[in-house]
Amino acid sequence: MTLITYSTRIHFADSVLEEALWAEVEASGLRRAMLVARDDAADLTLLERIPAGLPPDATLDAFEPVPAVPTEVAARALAARIAQERCDAMIAVGGSAAIGLAKLARLLIKHDVPLGQISALSSAIRRDRPDPALPKLFAIPALRGLGAAVNAHVPVILEDGERSRVIHQDLIPTVTICDPSLLRGEADAPRASALVEAIARCIEAYLLQGFHPPAEGIALDGLRRASCQLPRHGQGDQFEVRRELMAATLNGALALQTGLGVSQRLCDALRMAAHRDLDNGAVTRLLLPPVLRCLACQPDPKHRALKRALGIYDETPLADGVAIKLQGLPLPRRLSECGIDQAAIESAASIASNELYGQRQLRLGGEAGLSKMMRALH
Repeated sequence: MTLITYSTRIHFADSVLEEALWAEVEASGLRRAMLVARDDAADLTLLERIPAGLPPDATLDAFEPVPAVPTEVAARALAARIAQERCDAMIAVGGSAAIGLAKLARLLIKHDVPLGQISALSSAIRRDRPDPALPKLFAIPALRGLGAAVNAHVPVILEDGERSRVIHQDLIPTVTICDPSLLRGEADAPRASALVEAIARCIEAYLLQGFHPPAEGIALDGLRRASCQLPRHGQGDQFEVRRELMAATLNGALALQTGLGVSQRLCDALRMAAHRDLDNGAVTRLLLPPVLRCLACQPDPKHRALKRALGIYDETPLADGVAIKLQGLPLPRRLSECGIDQAAIESAASIASNELYGQRQLRLGGEAGLSKMMRALH
């Protein structure tokens, strides 16, 4: 079993879920946990394994319902429930909605202020060290939850209906357990979606400004792994394919230490504007090539390294090469097929333009440019 310490403690091995959870709970002396998970059929098999990972004297309560998009109202209800039940741990299972909600509730236990206030101050407080007195948060992600399981931010709908993003070090889970055996039986589309998310995160993390050698190395390694798995996304029940898919997805999530890329911000904005849980990989597959075209207004030496990692060795521009690599996947071909309407596009353009700044915003044409780009994909 490999233990990685980067942004958080990460267990990564096949069929490690029960062993890792038991060991972490025992070592921490925890006895009362709150389970946070959406009632999705895809997560039922995963949920059935959680009790086997707890010592006999540990109790497990469950919080419901978990909204498709984390909301301040639900996060406050979860925080109150944790205090009422005197829980010393949370176990967040499945996708980003459940994990994100648990992260927000944990933050509210420490900062009993409106989330909008924390969001506004996030640039000043994001370097705080995690508080050891907070309830432990164990994240057990499915494919669509790996990003949330290792990062320090959560998109959220505030109490007044405003969409925002909260960034704080206390949002990073205490422990993340990555178990490729959880991917058995996954359909082709979710696997393809996860590969697209990994590719987008790795590319955009590598291209973002700043000096972060570990994240850049992780991004290139993740991109190579994801690219190699593109032709094999339909062979998912093979051990090596499951392991490499989760490894590529984890690398993409860890590379987010450099920050969020444009396609990820747009995808989150669409998710919040649509008030529903979207297939991020399907949406990102459509957004990534035009975003790269807009941002590549001048030659970037980093493109060569990205193209090599993707197996593109000719003079094809990066954006076109990415589009070709992703075009054969069993995913929707229009934003309308993803459940996104024109109203959501206009709202998302406004949300994303407020988050983007500097050269990226100028190259993308601001709110009008983002709206035009997404309307063309509708």
